[in-house]
Amino acid sequence: MVDRIAFLRWAENPLDRVAGFRVIQLLPGAGPVTAARLLEQMAEKSDPMHGLSEFAPPAVTVECWPSFVEAVRLVHGRSAGWPAELDLICRWYAPHLERIYENAPIRQDDLVQLGQIASGYPSLDRTHA
Repeated sequence: MVDRIAFLRWAENPLDRVAGFRVIQLLPGAGPVTAARLLEQMAEKSDPMHGLSEFAPPAVTVECWPSFVEAVRLVHGRSAGWPAELDLICRWYAPHLERIYENAPIRQDDLVQLGQIASGYPSLDRTHA
């Protein structure tokens, strides 16, 4: 659940280095060096989203890069609406969950529960109240 919350935090504030560092490393082939390079590139731009879309990921990461960038952009721009933003993150995260964790089915159940909780709030802002 922490990964999805980190994704929300980073998409809301692309300069949140702690959340971004965690999220970027969810991608195959993206370790601490890649995360640091991307976060630095984003910090150098007047619009961090330009830094994200201009970044050249490692070859191992290229295949899943477009869906990652699109998910971050949609959540950052809040164009999907709440709780669809959380659903978008969960759908993006599902294959990574299965790749990273042995107990993926249990963690998948946590995603369903988080979605149910999120649907009880009219917006992400209201979940912070």
